[in-house]
Amino acid sequence: MMRIAFSTDDGKNLIKDHFGEGKKFLVFEVSEHGVKFLEERANLSEEEKFHGDPSKAKKISEILKDVDVLVGFAMGPNIKRMRQKFLPVISRYESIEENLQIIKERIDEFEKFLVESPKPIVIINKGPKLVKVE
Repeated sequence: MMRIAFSTDDGKNLIKDHFGEGKKFLVFEVSEHGVKFLEERANLSEEEKFHGDPSKAKKISEILKDVDVLVGFAMGPNIKRMRQKFLPVISRYESIEENLQIIKERIDEFEKFLVESPKPIVIINKGPKLVKVE
């Protein structure tokens, strides 16, 4: 079982900007048995003072402290910091529902990625393969 946060503005699709720019995060619990919506969390992080501002990464880490996986359409330079605690996933699928289905179907792979140190960056491309970036 893992907790996954999606960055979104509309509650249905990933934002097409960096993960930390979404208005809210939808948090789900995913296991081989199913998917359960847990809650919506407002993105209360402040605007960056500069691109890759570590204070923004810190605030988002606090908001999502009980989450394992971050899924976004794009990630910014803070991805390096976020890899220490979270498994960052960049997806080419906009729909949160499609992403949940892919993760559920491949949960064994995602669980293996979670125990790696540092955690890899995972890319969900259109097609059958996940791409792992060290």
